[in-house]
Amino acid sequence: MVRPATWASAADALMSVRTSVFVEEQNVPMDLERDGLDPACRHAIAFALTTPGEARGEPDPIGAGRLTGSGHIGRVAVLAAWRGRGVGTALIRCLIDQSDSPQVDLNSQTHAIPFYERLGFVVDGAEFEEAGIAHRRMVLALIR
Repeated sequence: MVRPATWASAADALMSVRTSVFVEEQNVPMDLERDGLDPACRHAIAFALTTPGEARGEPDPIGAGRLTGSGHIGRVAVLAAWRGRGVGTALIRCLIDQSDSPQVDLNSQTHAIPFYERLGFVVDGAEFEEAGIAHRRMVLALIR
């Protein structure tokens, strides 16, 4: 299940996913991960749905992403065990649905470029390094 979220209501859940993926898995320093922009962003969060017979507690967060006011998608993260199951696609679609901009852009890690291309994004610019990881800027024009 993916839904829009606010920083005020979901900061802990969003950060649990982002810390696991970016800080622990990819070794991004926490001071780079926490850039102070989150309160002003729109967010999307993915939760694992319980199956029949499981306890009906609070669902576990498994994915996160954010959208700035200028239409920049970032901090897209899916826990390793949930990758390849459509969670990332659902997060991106949720963020796009929240955008008021005529286009959205993002900085894709180079290995993830094919994923974003399947969603219609186009590479726009040379490779650059961000947090010690190779990236390329990608854009998607929104037709509404």
